[in-house]
Amino acid sequence: MRGIQVGLTDAGVSPHVIRVESAGVAAVDGWPMCEVADTLTTSALGPGGDHRSRPLTPKLVTSADLILVADRGHRTAVTHLAPAARTRTFTIRQAARLATWVVGDTGVLDIAALKAEGGTPTIDPQDLRAAVPALPSSPAGRLGWLVAELDAARGLTPVADPGDCSEWDPDDIGDPHIAGWQTHELVASCTLTAAAATVLAIGQVLAVP
Repeated sequence: MRGIQVGLTDAGVSPHVIRVESAGVAAVDGWPMCEVADTLTTSALGPGGDHRSRPLTPKLVTSADLILVADRGHRTAVTHLAPAARTRTFTIRQAARLATWVVGDTGVLDIAALKAEGGTPTIDPQDLRAAVPALPSSPAGRLGWLVAELDAARGLTPVADPGDCSEWDPDDIGDPHIAGWQTHELVASCTLTAAAATVLAIGQVLAVP
């Protein structure tokens, strides 16, 4: 997902910290990107080189710390390849919604940071946030913490305002080759918006002193 990679680079996150790879649950190996999608992506993010498709494999799934997909059908396909990956697999709009909740006004990130400093949050012990683990110090540990909190937040966050993406389920992004070529621009816009929100959350987690 170029939106994620470009966003991380712009945020100063090195590829050595987070490596982004792309594969498709129904991809034909070696095919070039759709010309319309390539034009829209290049316009928004700049040239990205000669992208070629590759099929998603169980090995790729099991080696990934976070898996972002377009829709719930893809999410199911990933977990069929490797059931244990369910806790690390999200649609990109779902991840954006959950990540915004985790680092936002809920205080989850603040509680984790406080615990990392040896403090104790002044909240009801029955509050679900009381179980939030301390924020690790290393970038890899923090990313693992964020993914675990995304999984823990499933079902807790309100349904997001779909905005211009209301054509689909709140957690999905449609396939323009199924929904129609005229949806390419909407697909690109929804994907980039979700990617930006996810990258912003990652940056906030990594930036905690």
